[in-house]
Amino acid sequence: MNVRAPFVLMRHVVTHMIERGRGHVINIGTQSSQRTGTEVPLGYAGYTATKAALVRMSLACALELREHGVAVNALAPTGLVETEGWAVVGGGQRLPIPEPGEYLARAVTWIAAQDPRRYSGRFVDSQAVLVEAGLLERAELSWADLPKIDVSAWS
Repeated sequence: MNVRAPFVLMRHVVTHMIERGRGHVINIGTQSSQRTGTEVPLGYAGYTATKAALVRMSLACALELREHGVAVNALAPTGLVETEGWAVVGGGQRLPIPEPGEYLARAVTWIAAQDPRRYSGRFVDSQAVLVEAGLLERAELSWADLPKIDVSAWS
């Protein structure tokens, strides 16, 4: 789902963007997909691997589509977001330091307003984008601030 759905959706919309000579694809990744060693969260092997594939696919598509004026970027939340998926995986537990979902929405909106010929092929996190956009004075979180949640032992 994390790779195939964005790929199929991109195939359907990119042809129209190419016809227009511009457009933005913004795929939602995760910071954990770019971590190595002991920074990889336990219990999320499939999720982390598929999100890593999504980020790599986004960067490769950015190269292929750049000449057509179509930008492709991967955006990750800086923090952890309490999504419907988290509600299932987390078993009702609340995240200790949740990031507001609005941060992602604002970051997507700002990226989509950029010139696609100049803002493409990036893997960025939401709070860094909001700082770049002038919507946050400084990032509130970094990867180091996030709790290392191990769901491998959860039933």
